[in-house]
Amino acid sequence: MIDIGIDFGSTYTIVSVYRRDIEKPETVSLSEGDNAAIPTVYSCKKDGTKEQIGWSAKHNTVLGIKKYRAFKMMLSEDDSEVLKERGFDEENTPEAITKKYISKLLEKVLSRENDKIIGNLVLGAPEVWYDAFSTIDGRTKLRDICRSLPYFAQNKGGKKETVRIVSEPAAASAYFAYNYKQIKKKTFDGNILLIDYGGGTLDISLTEVIPSADGNFEIRVLNHAGAGENEQKGEIGQAGIIYMESLTKAAIKANHPEIEEIALDEEFFECVNAVEKSLMSGTDVIDEIVSEFGTSPDDLDEDRMDDEFYFAKIKYDGKDVLISYQLMAEVYDRVIRPVFGAKMKEFIQYMDDAKIDWKNRTTEKFKIVLVGGFGNFAFVKAQMKECFGISHNDNRQKDILMSDSECEKAISLGCTILASGTVSIRNTAPIGIGVLTVPLGEKKKKYNLSYGLRYHQEIEFNKEYIQKRNENAGPEYIYLNGIERMLVDTGKGPLPLSLKPKFIDLIKSAAQKSFFAYIGFSLDPSGVVTLYIHDYDHINKVETNVTPIELASYKSLFDTQSIDERELEYIRASV
Repeated sequence: MIDIGIDFGSTYTIVSVYRRDIEKPETVSLSEGDNAAIPTVYSCKKDGTKEQIGWSAKHNTVLGIKKYRAFKMMLSEDDSEVLKERGFDEENTPEAITKKYISKLLEKVLSRENDKIIGNLVLGAPEVWYDAFSTIDGRTKLRDICRSLPYFAQNKGGKKETVRIVSEPAAASAYFAYNYKQIKKKTFDGNILLIDYGGGTLDISLTEVIPSADGNFEIRVLNHAGAGENEQKGEIGQAGIIYMESLTKAAIKANHPEIEEIALDEEFFECVNAVEKSLMSGTDVIDEIVSEFGTSPDDLDEDRMDDEFYFAKIKYDGKDVLISYQLMAEVYDRVIRPVFGAKMKEFIQYMDDAKIDWKNRTTEKFKIVLVGGFGNFAFVKAQMKECFGISHNDNRQKDILMSDSECEKAISLGCTILASGTVSIRNTAPIGIGVLTVPLGEKKKKYNLSYGLRYHQEIEFNKEYIQKRNENAGPEYIYLNGIERMLVDTGKGPLPLSLKPKFIDLIKSAAQKSFFAYIGFSLDPSGVVTLYIHDYDHINKVETNVTPIELASYKSLFDTQSIDERELEYIRASV
């Protein structure tokens, strides 16, 4: 039996396993060699045969093969036109492709590890899947996909305690705190600024690591911002993929201005793959060039660089296409630098307002770390260091990494130590939630305001917490016909969400003896909420039935679009 952690990325996936014999996590490379990064690409024929994943799928050029990319970030997309544009249909949905990809991936990992059963599986999910109602359903879908796989004990799929979805910054911070303890022989106590720059997304998160008396710690995500997929109806944001595509287009235009239109076909994407391969294999060389010459296009002109001016040569339409370092810098300045700089400045302002001591180069209480595949790009590293004033031997980057190569593996390794139980995080609710009711006989705008779970409340997973008017009161009995809203808080203040008619009917149908009930909530290890309705016989004063309703799909249960701003202001003032 083996414990596995997965960083399921938009463009690349990294898998780690926990080695009990040496008591540490290690990344797993498949048959493609030593590279831990596995392309998040799935390919097959139209009839579903000839399935391939990873590098084999990415470089598959067989006629009649269909390739699927970016299916992770499409899990929370419900616009049929957007899905159609990205190559999905009713049969090959993002959920179906994700299940096939993860199933084949785990099959290969188990085969390579000479094992058959997964003990615990932990996957990282973007922080936005925890606090944005447009994407929160992706977390539940990913959990259910993994639970349905046959690689767990007795081939019954993953039970509640065997599959867990955690936020990516929490997983990475857990790994960095784990490293710090290994190196310094004490528990880290402070803030970690995590800049996760991948192929599809930029996620910047500030976490707080709070040690506990039992040697564990709580990790709180204090703030996050980013740019990436799903920002503009499925478009890929300013991250690694768009940079490589833009660089490829710019190089073709610069070398062959006679080419008026560049089609986004397989030939073009093969060129993008060639550019990506050159960037990945040339990481050390690019680091040296940037260190010697700088990152400005003016610093990288041909007269100054002489024979080192060109970085790579690819082919398009049978023609040679040369890519210079100067062009690399020009595209970076146009596509990446503005948005990356703006997001970092946002965070600097937040930290200044919160009086976080982030400028102190000697502090042990604040760490800055850059992770993700695109975070390893020299231009990204240089811009980050300039923005935060990172200097040589800066204490803000010490004692959290065993080696530089761990940057892109941190989320996966963090998931693995959480799966193994070597490190545990104090469980706190990532969401506050309660039923918002109109008291019987009252006017429309008077509400009962209370929570079953409060944001960042310390909890036990799968334990029910009863909604009460205050901590010392008994259960709050609710007139079910008065339920109109739920009060939800993801750390940005209480938000009243209207219930869709079918959800209201489902709640009312739980009452068999009367229209009165009291309400409870629980959270599973993946942060998915279950609502419990305790039917109450008001005449005989006894509980008669308990109905659990898992809030698996926010989009199908709540109307997140029709929020009255004046009502919201009133409710928040009341709370």
